[in-house]
Amino acid sequence: MLEAPAEPPDPATQFSAETLRKITAQYLERTPQILAEMRTALGAGDLVTLSRNAHSLKSSSWYVRGAEVTAVCAELETRADAGGLAGLSAMVEEAEQSFARLRPRLEASIEIPT
Repeated sequence: MLEAPAEPPDPATQFSAETLRKITAQYLERTPQILAEMRTALGAGDLVTLSRNAHSLKSSSWYVRGAEVTAVCAELETRADAGGLAGLSAMVEEAEQSFARLRPRLEASIEIPT
């Protein structure tokens, strides 16, 4: 019988405040580009690139405590790996909207003017 994977450690206990601030700033800078790449890959029917970008965004979102983005991207990665395009456009849109909701909180946490 397979056991459920252990809960990952809390990033706040793994990194200094300054390192978390840098990770967050990089996340805010890079995520719009990743989302655009996901949209482009979807339009081209490139499920490999879509899955790779969803995986990358899933991982980086976990570090900034973006649970909603993490969950959406995990599902998006799984569905892209399964090989069908059905429903993926809505999932990419959901990832974009989840990031839009997360962004203000992250900007405030590192004091980036909006």
